[in-house]
Amino acid sequence: MNRFLQSRDGRMSIFRAWAFALAAGLALLSEGRSASAQPEPSARLLGIRSGHDWSLPKWVRMTPDAGYFGGGEWIRKRQELSRFRDGRLHIAHYVVLSWAEANPAEGVYNWDLIDQKVRSATGTPADGFVFWIQAYGRYNYTKWKWARSEEKRKRILRETCMLPEWVIKKGKVRFLSNGAVAAWEPGCGYQEYFGLFLRALGKRYKDHPRLIGVDMRGLDSRYGEWCWRDGPAVLHEAETQTGLTPDTLRRWGLQFVRDYLEAFKGRARKLIWPNCEETFIGKRGTEFDYGPASRDVWKFALAKGCGVRDGMPTAWYRYITPGWGCSVTDAGYLVFDESYPPYRDGAMMYSENSEYRKRDDPRFGPATMNGIRFFIASLRVLQLRRSWEWVPWRVMDPITEQLAPYGGESFVRWIEYELGKRAGTAPDAWCWLREGYRAKWAGSKPVKNFERWLLQRDIAPDGNTVPTDKIDISMLKYNYPSGKGYEFHARRTDLARGGRCVYFRIEPQFLTGGPHHVLLRVTYLDGPATAWRIDYTSPRGVAASVPVETMGSGTWKTATFSIPDLQVPGTGLKDMDFRLAVTGDKDVTVRFVRLVKPDRPESTR
Repeated sequence: MNRFLQSRDGRMSIFRAWAFALAAGLALLSEGRSASAQPEPSARLLGIRSGHDWSLPKWVRMTPDAGYFGGGEWIRKRQELSRFRDGRLHIAHYVVLSWAEANPAEGVYNWDLIDQKVRSATGTPADGFVFWIQAYGRYNYTKWKWARSEEKRKRILRETCMLPEWVIKKGKVRFLSNGAVAAWEPGCGYQEYFGLFLRALGKRYKDHPRLIGVDMRGLDSRYGEWCWRDGPAVLHEAETQTGLTPDTLRRWGLQFVRDYLEAFKGRARKLIWPNCEETFIGKRGTEFDYGPASRDVWKFALAKGCGVRDGMPTAWYRYITPGWGCSVTDAGYLVFDESYPPYRDGAMMYSENSEYRKRDDPRFGPATMNGIRFFIASLRVLQLRRSWEWVPWRVMDPITEQLAPYGGESFVRWIEYELGKRAGTAPDAWCWLREGYRAKWAGSKPVKNFERWLLQRDIAPDGNTVPTDKIDISMLKYNYPSGKGYEFHARRTDLARGGRCVYFRIEPQFLTGGPHHVLLRVTYLDGPATAWRIDYTSPRGVAASVPVETMGSGTWKTATFSIPDLQVPGTGLKDMDFRLAVTGDKDVTVRFVRLVKPDRPESTR
């Protein structure tokens, strides 16, 4: 247990513990047998420490084929650390190829160049690679965007093209005014020639031991993210000059997926669909509604076993659609569907959590808020059950410094161990008690909690809670389209309405049956003097912990309990498995609750 820190202010004396146990029994006696205190508390308080506690048991290892996307300095810095020396893939690099450079002539492939890029991306045993094939524009938008001078941008427009010249001429491929390739055009040779290139690439690389994934990028002229960026004028141009309709887009999109599936046959789980939003282009009446066409394409890809990629989890109330496996209940709770095909099938799933800058950004807000944005976005990535997370290596050091109130480096490392875990292999289940607002959701109805196999639910009357710890996010432009420039990062009990408890239920995928030995970590505000304890279900009925006394410091602390005999599901706690119960006369504020398996699960042995 040496990894579970115990602070000086957390070691309560025996007489204090028993005094509060007695007070707890008196305070909750009126609630009946299920809420009464045990004569001798069963759960031990191991200690209380300042701030968050992200420590994990010694048995926990990083998941193979899961970890951080990174590059350059980020990789060089972290490849020196011992935890990246286990011979597993924990760091992913993009291998970016333009179709033009990889296939310069019909039947000719530049394997020397591609092999060299792959070797550069796999320099240590921890490194793997993801193919990003650029075949969707007249010019390389990424290079154009990062060009430092207008002269260089003009040269890129003149000299770069993602499609081979021979394909353009032989296939009579045309481009729109924004540079996008009209790949859907009837009779266009794009489909045939790109399919041949994919088959050659797949034959050479699909069984490569370091291949993590293949991004299936296509359609738009910038990043190939299957979305329309340039407004109705260019859309009208595509429809009138290249025959774009929902049907032509659907047929082309389905064939695009089939070509990848054929090229990487047997490796569908490594194929990554980059956009499962509801529409490609938007609804423009019955005749030109591209929504159903787009859904047909991404549903086909997911049904065939492909994985998914999302971007900008810093706008953390995106991705609440069936295409991403997420929904919001009528009561406002954000939930993830464990039967979501990419997750169910073990396909590659990643998030590009990369929108951070050293300077203030007019789109995302001031650099001083990078830390809190990274904290929230990373928890959202884990709530989405992702196996990989792109992190901003250029600014990770200042972000880590800003994360000090949330655990700093220990939080960053905890993410490494959480990525890729499934319910049967995860060391912990957790719930971040928070509340925010999503645009166009029932009049900006609150959306509650980020949860991973541990659910908090308000249960009247004694389980009523209210949001608290209000955070100003008005400077984060992408995060308050609902018009509310704030959200709440904790919940508190509501004694005024009889809300003395905070109830939790454990998902059966993570833990069922028992009795189980678990550790429970509760991050709470050390507010005005009061006391609280943990009640839980055991084979004997409802059991209790010794109480925790708040000291009034106004700081966040984490209490760790050792529960020897948790029974799941239990009876006596309103169909919930445990609760935080106030035993004093002041409310208690809670931010984060984490249930930890101290012993290695059988499924990981």
